[in-house]
Amino acid sequence: MKKWIFATLLVLSSASNASDTTPRESAIHVVKQIIGICEQQGMLACEPYIKGGEPMFRLVRVFDALEKTEAGFKRYLKQHYPDNPSFTFYVLDVSLNLKLNTGFKTEQFVQNISKVTPVESGYDLLMKRGHTVALRKQADQWHIHFPASQSGDLSKLEPLRLAAMLKRSILVYRMLEADMLKLERSELEKNVSEDIAPILVAMFGKDKVPSVVKWLVKDTNEVIAFYRQFKTVNDMKIHIRKTHNLD
Repeated sequence: MKKWIFATLLVLSSASNASDTTPRESAIHVVKQIIGICEQQGMLACEPYIKGGEPMFRLVRVFDALEKTEAGFKRYLKQHYPDNPSFTFYVLDVSLNLKLNTGFKTEQFVQNISKVTPVESGYDLLMKRGHTVALRKQADQWHIHFPASQSGDLSKLEPLRLAAMLKRSILVYRMLEADMLKLERSELEKNVSEDIAPILVAMFGKDKVPSVVKWLVKDTNEVIAFYRQFKTVNDMKIHIRKTHNLD
C-alpha cells in the first residue's frame, strides 16, 4: 500500500509535463490522479489535494463517525439481544435518508469540464455549470481549488451535518443507557425511535416519513436541548447514573 501511495504522489508531481499532450489531456490526467485517490482510498484521503471544500470534508468526517457508530450499534444489538437476530428498527431504517453521497467520481467530474485554459502554475477548468475550478501546481504538488461559490453551496448541507451528529449522540447515549440499566430490546427501540423520529419529520416532513409518525411524541427542540448538554461520553454516563440513581 505504501509503495502504491508513493507511486501515486510521484505521478501527481510529474503529471502534465509531457510535450506531446494537449492542455486538456494534461489537465484531465492530473484530475484523474487526484480524484482517483478519493475513489480508491476515500474522500478524507484526498483532502490534502482539494482546496475550498472544507464544508464538504466536515460533512464527510461526521458521516464517517456516524457510520462507525451505526456499525457499533448493530454489534450491540447482536450481542445483547441474540434471540432477535432479525429485529429491525423501522425508524433507523428510515433514518438512512441522512446518508449523502459526497464522493467524487472521476468520469463524472471529467465529463463536466467544458474548457481547459493553461495559466501560470496550472490550468483553469471551466465547468458546465459555469463556475471555474483551478488546477494548480504548488511546491511540486497538484491541487484542485474549488471557488468560494461552491463552498457556499456546500454549506447549505449544514443542517444535514448537524442531524447526523445528533443521530450519533442518540445512538451512543441510548446504547449506554440500555447497557447500564439492562433494558429490554423493546425499551431500547422506544427510546431510540422517540429521539430520532422528530428529527426525521423536521427534515423531510410527515408525508415523506409516514412510518415514523407513531414514534412522534417529542418536539425537535426538546431532543436537541437534551443532547446539547453532553460534551463527552463520560457526561452521558454521569447523567444516566444521576437520573436513575445508580451511584
